[in-house]
Amino acid sequence: MPIKKIIIYFVAIFFVFNGLSQESIQKHFGIEDGLPSSEVYDAIQDNEGFMWFATDRGVARFDGYEFETYTTEDGLADNVIFHIDIDELGRIWFIGVLGQVSYFEKGKFHKYILSLIHI
Repeated sequence: MPIKKIIIYFVAIFFVFNGLSQESIQKHFGIEDGLPSSEVYDAIQDNEGFMWFATDRGVARFDGYEFETYTTEDGLADNVIFHIDIDELGRIWFIGVLGQVSYFEKGKFHKYILSLIHI
């Protein structure tokens, strides 16, 4: 069998088996499902498996079934959150639209005040 036919044969087999592999499951979530807004700017998964979503109306934590929402009333530094990150200690950091920073640790939000003055 010529090499060209062998390559075509293996490529065809790859696509057939690849097409038979497990399909990805995707779900669209919106306000009706518990998100505080349909504007989601960032998302991460924390060390405990929760998904966190940054929106223009606070953040939402998703446990796989329900959303729990947090705003400035819960200690978040800003309601418009553009970025979420997690550090090596497991703290979840949130950066607001105007640069305000807060983090979530042991079930509570804490505002982070950056001081540029060194004594």
